[in-house]
Amino acid sequence: MRNYRSALILVLVLFGSLECLEPAPARLLVAADSVILNGPASFRLPIAVVDASGDTMSPRSVAFRTDANDVVELLHHGEVRCRRRGDAPVTVNLAGVSARYEIRCRPIDTFGMPFFSRLVVGGDPVLPTIVAYDSSGARVTELAGTARIRDSSVVRYSDGLLHAVDIGGTYLDVDFGGKEVHLPIQVIRRVASERLALAAGEIRSWPLPVGRSELVLASDSTNPAARQLLLLVYRANCARGARRAGEQRWHCIGTADSRAVVNDARPVGTGGAVRAEFTMFAMR
Repeated sequence: MRNYRSALILVLVLFGSLECLEPAPARLLVAADSVILNGPASFRLPIAVVDASGDTMSPRSVAFRTDANDVVELLHHGEVRCRRRGDAPVTVNLAGVSARYEIRCRPIDTFGMPFFSRLVVGGDPVLPTIVAYDSSGARVTELAGTARIRDSSVVRYSDGLLHAVDIGGTYLDVDFGGKEVHLPIQVIRRVASERLALAAGEIRSWPLPVGRSELVLASDSTNPAARQLLLLVYRANCARGARRAGEQRWHCIGTADSRAVVNDARPVGTGGAVRAEFTMFAMR
């Protein structure tokens, strides 16, 4: 029995010695000074503990405290959850070393109608547009979430921007801590783009891509002669788009025999050229 007690005392002494040998924390590293939370899900505050040598230590004894318990709820292991809209300072402590987070609760109640994003292959990347409201109907402008593209062969998402890869359609799924929104995206390819200077009676034509396409003829709506320009499509199934001043637009399903035609219908011999721009996009 005496030997057992002696062994136990020896173990405790060794354990205490090892605890004393563990280096004291030098810094608590937080990922950011402030954290924006928009959803009902809990969020683990990222924190790292390093000693004077810069080596990472275990954060198991870190303590979290806040005086704004009506704004945030502190859960276990550094997880927080918003109770209502507001700001809440959270202090992190370990062995006399401290750091501070500013939790900015901006809860989302509803989203506005998702904006349809249209990208052009080879064009500039596009910033997705998200409209969110709180329970009072006020606009939520501070947003923080995670996003992923359903089909990366159509669109690539990086640095907060949408980059067109190939024609097609997909969605950007965005999660704001348990509040989700799904943004539709269409990618098209510009297959023709020409600036025209047409003489009276002149005709220009282009083959349509096989499948779906969109054709646009834009001209100066203040020029009476430009009103004589006609955009026509042959051997294709087409529907005319909404008419706008100085613009003619067609949506078509074409075959290998389909052609688009721009005709300056002014009588031959009429002086002057009419300027316009013809653009054609292929899509799925």
